[in-house]
Amino acid sequence: MRQAFHILKKDFRRLRYEIAGLVALALAYGWIEPRGYRPEIQFLLVAGVGLLISMVIHAEAIPGDKQFWTTRPYRWPSLLAAKLIFILLFVNLPVFIARVVIVLSDGIPIGSALSGLIWSQLWLLLGIGVPVAALAALTRGLVTFVFAATAILAFIFAVPSFTYQFHSSWLSGLQWIRNGIVLAVLVAACSAIFYNQYRNRQSSGSRILAGAGAVLVVGMSWFMTEDFAMDLQAGLSQQALDPSALQIVSAPVLRIVPANNYLRGDPEEAHIDLDITLKNVPPGFDVYAEEVTYSLTEADGLRWTSGQRNLGAVVSQGVFYKAPSWISPEFFAATHDKPVEFKATVFFSLFGNPREKTVVLEQTPQNVMDDMQCWANTMGHLNCRSVSGLSMNLVTATSGLLTVPIRSWLTYALVPVGANLNPIQEDGNSELRIVGGKVSIALKERLGYVRRDFVIPSVRLDDLIKR
Repeated sequence: MRQAFHILKKDFRRLRYEIAGLVALALAYGWIEPRGYRPEIQFLLVAGVGLLISMVIHAEAIPGDKQFWTTRPYRWPSLLAAKLIFILLFVNLPVFIARVVIVLSDGIPIGSALSGLIWSQLWLLLGIGVPVAALAALTRGLVTFVFAATAILAFIFAVPSFTYQFHSSWLSGLQWIRNGIVLAVLVAACSAIFYNQYRNRQSSGSRILAGAGAVLVVGMSWFMTEDFAMDLQAGLSQQALDPSALQIVSAPVLRIVPANNYLRGDPEEAHIDLDITLKNVPPGFDVYAEEVTYSLTEADGLRWTSGQRNLGAVVSQGVFYKAPSWISPEFFAATHDKPVEFKATVFFSLFGNPREKTVVLEQTPQNVMDDMQCWANTMGHLNCRSVSGLSMNLVTATSGLLTVPIRSWLTYALVPVGANLNPIQEDGNSELRIVGGKVSIALKERLGYVRRDFVIPSVRLDDLIKR
């Protein structure tokens, strides 16, 4: 390790002004971000991170055979360790400090937010820092690095629009499975590149590895199915109760909306939803209806799908329906009097172990519990923010007789995830108007989840109409 620290000190002396510039950018971002979103500062910080990583890797560039450093008695593990330690200390740490400054500037207790900060910082390091370092190890200098990075970014921004149709019906809570697997493959590919480059200096072979890793990442993003993700989630999670006791009875309902919809211009339209009756909800638990997808298939193969519909509602004993989906007028006109197959998939989560606090809110944020702050906006509606609590737990607010969830989508992730530079999540609910500034905030943990598939093999849409 003595040689690794010798290389580290050399790199620090050589890049001390660049390090100071990145630290200044990070502190500026941490100071400015709580006072208003400034994308130019964020862009400069991200660009500074990429350039500094590139510069420290290129101080001993791997591709080529005319570098002076190859005449030095460097051991490859020491050289690689020095580069990784540099990235941790002088790139990752300033960014982490900037994110801590954002949390402290907003008055959120750092002790409660620390675990979420560390986990999200790890995602940033593995998802951005490590791939950038691997790309730098494959290029000869800054010019080729910038060109390659620009091409990759262009591809990344192009792919989501190309593959959106394959993921539009995914449950948002399961997205972390796909992202986590892709990240694991990415880190494994980068590790193989580091090993091959620093041990063998075989750039051509490493570029083949990089290409294979890219193909694997895109292929997994493209072809991974929601059923696979759900099965993997079930294997990773231990449900604290048996959801099979929960009785869910449903019936599809078709509602015809008459004229007066000047935005769409149709004389009358049809939307479909489910009337859902819940029974045997365990005492002390909340059932949270998350998302629903519908599909209708006619015998000749004509098909309509709704895509993902966000429910975002707490469901109690009784009848529930929400998130209607407009049926394509062409499909409805062609099939309304013919038999079609109806399918619906609904996702529920069960939450329990509540913690509740009643507070009188003003227009300035105040700490409620853990790392969560809430306030009333100028319209009297509730807003809350947190580092990780809003997306991993069910947070509801009660004012008067109305109880609503703060966040409309939640994640099934086992640990806090996310790779946003700003670590704070903010959300609210415009349905709730705070009465006299007094509101009860409840936080419940996820204890189980349920997927229900409803199928009617043959039904006429005309028979479902309820005006």
